[in-house]
Amino acid sequence: MKKVSMLLTGLLLIVMTGCGTQKQPTLDGRLLNYDLGESTLTDSTGREVPYQMQGVLGIPEEKNCPVVVLIHGAHPIEKASEDRYDTGFNYLAQSLSEQGNLVISMNVAINYSFEDGEPNGNERTRQVVAQQLERLKKAVDGDKEQFGYDLSGVGDFTKVVLMGHSRGGLDVLECAKSLPSDAQLAGIVSVAPATYKVRETDFPNVPIGIIIPQMDGDVISLDGSDIYEELLADEQYTGDAELIYLKDANHAYFNTQLTQPDLNHNDADIAKLMPAEQQRSFLTGYLADFVKSVTTTGKPVFASASELESEAYGCDVLLRVHSGTEKRLYTVGNSASLVTAGAVTATQEIASSLPAEHTVKTFKMPGLAFDHYALQHIVWTETGSNVTIPLAGGIGNSRFLDIDMAVDSTDLKNINGQSMRLSFTDADGNIASYAVDSSAAALRWQQGELVEQMGWDGKPMQEYSTYTPLVTLRIDLSQFSSINLSGIASLKLSWEESAAGSIMLRSISSVV
Repeated sequence: MKKVSMLLTGLLLIVMTGCGTQKQPTLDGRLLNYDLGESTLTDSTGREVPYQMQGVLGIPEEKNCPVVVLIHGAHPIEKASEDRYDTGFNYLAQSLSEQGNLVISMNVAINYSFEDGEPNGNERTRQVVAQQLERLKKAVDGDKEQFGYDLSGVGDFTKVVLMGHSRGGLDVLECAKSLPSDAQLAGIVSVAPATYKVRETDFPNVPIGIIIPQMDGDVISLDGSDIYEELLADEQYTGDAELIYLKDANHAYFNTQLTQPDLNHNDADIAKLMPAEQQRSFLTGYLADFVKSVTTTGKPVFASASELESEAYGCDVLLRVHSGTEKRLYTVGNSASLVTAGAVTATQEIASSLPAEHTVKTFKMPGLAFDHYALQHIVWTETGSNVTIPLAGGIGNSRFLDIDMAVDSTDLKNINGQSMRLSFTDADGNIASYAVDSSAAALRWQQGELVEQMGWDGKPMQEYSTYTPLVTLRIDLSQFSSINLSGIASLKLSWEESAAGSIMLRSISSVV
């Protein structure tokens, strides 16, 4: 009897010990594929929509790590719980978690599924993000039952970064209100975004990075450029932003589950693309640096750089940057204020998707889906020609001068790029100059050719075969110490080595 009692006691201890040390699921590298069971969303009509709470966690070894949320876009869906485009970002979740970030990639396919009625905008995505981040927050706060894995103290919800691709690239701009009440958004990255709907919320006042792939065969208008222009026009937005034009990149390669070519690509287009792994390596490197930068300095990767390079993470890029502290010195719209000398003209043009409004002829900018943009078209036909732009006011406390511009790639006189001299004149008549050579990204010709196609009005039209994006030419003002920058009178653009050429000018700003 005593032996039986001892045996029962031992078995009880084993059972109790086993309950107290429940084994955690094994990670695949740093990844945990989770399924939290069924939950319910409520659409704008009051209808309840069931869905499966699924996704992938990238779990770091460290504690108190930034929380990175990944949102996929609208892709072919038959059954929301089985078409797992969230796993297409496993490479990001693995790499970022290895670098000390808690990553969650959510399955938001229910937002694009007609299984339970027609979806409306991104209302389902916002609810999925809210529900699953609430669960993740509880897990980080010590609730081990949420994901079946001990995440206590792993994430820091005062450092949340959102990244979305395709339609998800627009949705993340509206997901700030989906965060737990005590969470803080640190930044947003929008990758190949599609402006498929009117934005319903204000831009969050956080750093925003937007990537537009040059050869996007899905969002062919490169809508991210329009979003960036909206940021610049929004007086309530005081954050820093950057627009990255990624050359030879497409839409699909960012997500490994998108195995088919972009919708509008043919064999010739596919042959021009960079390898998929190279494109994913770019996004991995940029997103990791973006998270680190915004959570430590409050700045995105490029917007505060003293020099804007044309290569990043092994890829060719063109950069346009905006600082929340910038002061706009010149915008297109007052051509009469420009003073020309030599054989040069400066006319205001409009870039628009509407043929009746589009006056820049074959010049092709990214975006233009919902708006049109004024450009100063400057054309010279003689060496030494110049344009002087009044810049009344002081820039003495500024670090940089940013000029948003591009050479006109449809003009073959620009085929070798252009050099340009900038000359500041202060209120006392002192002059300081700086030469910009043709290697500057903003002064480079974008390779392409004129092609004929049907316009939106059904009439044949000529168009350049590739985009010519505006690029920020950044000038370090510390090299102009010989003049009084607190009393600048004007800026002169001159072409002393070029007999002919043309540029498009959008704006000039100083950056503190």
